Amino acid sequence: MLLKRAWEIYREGGIPYLRNEMGWFLWRKIGPQLFRNQSIGRTVFRTGMHAHRCLGFSRYTDADPFKYIYVDPNAIEYYYRGPPRGWGRVVDGEWDLDREPLSEHPLFSAVEDHYVRGIEWQQTDLWDAYQERGQSEEEINDALRRIETLYESIKTNGYKSQRELLRTNPDETRECNNDAIHASLNDIAVNVFRDGEFGKKYSGNHRLAIARVLNLKEVPVLVRTRHLEWQRIRNKIRKSEGVPAEINTTHPDLQDLLTR
Repeated sequence: MLLKRAWEIYREGGIPYLRNEMGWFLWRKIGPQLFRNQSIGRTVFRTGMHAHRCLGFSRYTDADPFKYIYVDPNAIEYYYRGPPRGWGRVVDGEWDLDREPLSEHPLFSAVEDHYVRGIEWQQTDLWDAYQERGQSEEEINDALRRIETLYESIKTNGYKSQRELLRTNPDETRECNNDAIHASLNDIAVNVFRDGEFGKKYSGNHRLAIARVLNLKEVPVLVRTRHLEWQRIRNKIRKSEGVPAEINTTHPDLQDLLTR
């Protein structure tokens, strides 16, 4: 079973991702036992963190992983399916090069076709994708009605973050959460690639698709993972070493550093 999972992880992200996941797996297994003896635990923790840095395991960002950044929805141009996972992580490697344009994703292309071009849902890629999953026509229509309801809500009432919705309608907001460990984290989530581009990741796909066709100026977004090269740019700015010439100082993921 473990070998099968290791093979799946390797196929998803290669050696760097497999190495990261093995490190965290071992730490989760032995960490609690080691920390029963505080002296040994502290020594192992320091040694482990040193090895973690030397071997290039995933690091963590300086940014608050649960703080919103505000992004033009049309500036999120890619969809990203693969690893890494987690919150607040900084990961090196080529994972960010596996980019799928949002225009090629069935949901995003279908929402644009339907609301911008007036194409019937049955003629969109999304209808075909639902059918390929084996969903009945009734199930497909139910899913499309939910999109229609969400579209009308955002168009009429404006875009609301999950935290706002939890305050005004907590029961329904929690019931609708199917992507995050807590409803407050079920907002539009992205990864930041090495060049600062955003890759849509996990929750908020329908909301982002609708925000794009409504041409909203900005939406609240949570960043899950940053590429190491992008994090190095953040580190330079945080240390007052200047902003690289090729970097746009209006980038949403730099405002917490540049506006302090």
